[in-house]
Parts: sequence; C-alpha cells; structure tokens
Amino acid sequence: KKLGWLESDLSVESMYSGWLLGYSSLLGPIAGIMIVDYFLIKKQSYDLIALYKDDAGYPAWNIPGLVAFAVPAALAIFAASTGKLGWFYTYGWFTGSSLGGLIYYFMSRGK
Repeated sequence: KKLGWLESDLSVESMYSGWLLGYSSLLGPIAGIMIVDYFLIKKQSYDLIALYKDDAGYPAWNIPGLVAFAVPAALAIFAASTGKLGWFYTYGWFTGSSLGGLIYYFMSRGK
C-alpha cells in the first residue's frame, strides 16, 4: 500500500526564504531611518524624558519617517508582485535601508 505523500515543486525552504526576504524588505527602511536619525540628525543625543511626554519636543507623527518608510516599502511590494525591479526585492534589506535612510536624511536635515 502506498502512502499518500504530497509532492510539490514548492519546498519549505523556498517558502521560508520568500517570507524572510519579504519581511526584511519591509524592515530595512525602518533600520535605515533609525540609523540616520540617531547618528546624523540627532547627533547621538536624545532627550529620553521628552520621548515619553506629549508636546515635549518630539512630534507625535514623524512625517519624514513615514514617507521614508512608505516609498521603499511600496517599491518592494511592487517588485515582489510584478517581477519588475527584481534587484530591489532581491536585495530588499540593503536597498530598503539605504533608500529609507537617504529619504529620511534629506527630508529631516533642516529640522
């Protein structure tokens, strides 16, 4: 009697690799924004108490941060869903963190 093995061209390894690649593509911009904000914009100096108080110097909504996240995330989703800009998705963490950091730097440097 044969066992009912399921055969597929899709491996567990490829499913996890694809998931990790997509996840890192969305986390990359966050890393780039955090690095640029801490080292270049705030010059390694945060007011820790003001971080937790309302209207104490830090905005509730950081528009440059949101834009710097949205652009690379949208490009990664576009690249994954259409197959165009494959290099952007293949190197998702690096391209996302670089582009997110650059956008954030240019939008925040005058503040």
